[in-house]
Amino acid sequence: QVVFTRSTTDSLNLLAASLPAGCQVFVFETEHHASLLPWRDARVTYLDAPRTPDQAVATLEKALAARDPHGPALVCVTGASNVTGELWPVRELAAAAHAHGARIVLDAAQLAPHHPVDIAELDVDWVAFSGHKLYAPFGSGVLAGRADWLVDAEPYLAGGGASRKVARRADGGVDVEWHTTAARHEAGSPNVIGVYSIAAACKALTEAGFDRLVDREQQLVTRVREGLAGVPEVKVLSLFGDDAPRVGVLSFVVEGWNSSHFAAALSAEYGIGVRDGLFCAHPLVRTLLGSEPQDPGECGAPDAAPGERSLNAIRVSFGAGTPDEHIERFLGAVRELVGEGARWTYRTEEGRCVPDRGAAQV
Repeated sequence: QVVFTRSTTDSLNLLAASLPAGCQVFVFETEHHASLLPWRDARVTYLDAPRTPDQAVATLEKALAARDPHGPALVCVTGASNVTGELWPVRELAAAAHAHGARIVLDAAQLAPHHPVDIAELDVDWVAFSGHKLYAPFGSGVLAGRADWLVDAEPYLAGGGASRKVARRADGGVDVEWHTTAARHEAGSPNVIGVYSIAAACKALTEAGFDRLVDREQQLVTRVREGLAGVPEVKVLSLFGDDAPRVGVLSFVVEGWNSSHFAAALSAEYGIGVRDGLFCAHPLVRTLLGSEPQDPGECGAPDAAPGERSLNAIRVSFGAGTPDEHIERFLGAVRELVGEGARWTYRTEEGRCVPDRGAAQV
């Protein structure tokens, strides 16, 4: 079945609400919160962060071997990290899950815009992704895969569209017959524009040729990594190692800088949009940084003293459509900020670093 939702988060919460009783869920601590948090009504095993793809498979196999083999089980894993961009061994993890009688759902939010996703080839039971990652509008998403758990579950939302027949009973109550198709979990007026946009985006990416898009993006990844490597104060974050395959997503820290301050300066002074913080993947980023949850401090002050670990990170994202000029402008801005400092003054506002419009700018 293909169920249209609002986002990857919505898709995974829908699947979580459809789990059979007693289901065990296995999820790595490295997941985005959308994959980490929905399983509140299940027995969840959180797996430690692996440091190689092979270790990820071995860790999962060990955990699954120790589970109750008679009950249902589900593995949730990302296809590409939203923090490091690194590709996960999805096919191998799916094989491990199925060998131990478990099912697997793939969070493809970060993977789908950068690589072809073939459910049959990867041998996953479900795939979830968001339209906005595919250059479609916000507010549209997909959960696609096996129908049985979805059909057996109560509707995710109750209302029009999900109900096939509704009738009053003699005792004053209401009898409802729910659809057994995808409509069972699509109550309410559908997001027609969002669904159409997802289809158009998928069609455009496919027609452009993923092989060509992947090759182009890898050229950009190489250029960004080489450029950042030339700035000693910059450290790129990685779980599987510097040479691990990845999509166009890199996170880094800058020695002597508060990450929010650096991101604000890139935006205000150079017109470059990056993300700073923990990227809705707090356990992963803290593992990569080796830091504990703390207040990042005031804008302008380094978020870590010399020799200490940074508390937050900066993430730059790009795709096959990113022109070379944007990459060079980003790298030039990083070099200039590190070498010369920010030209403007900044202040903390509601926990964020913003330009101080009332102060004279250099």
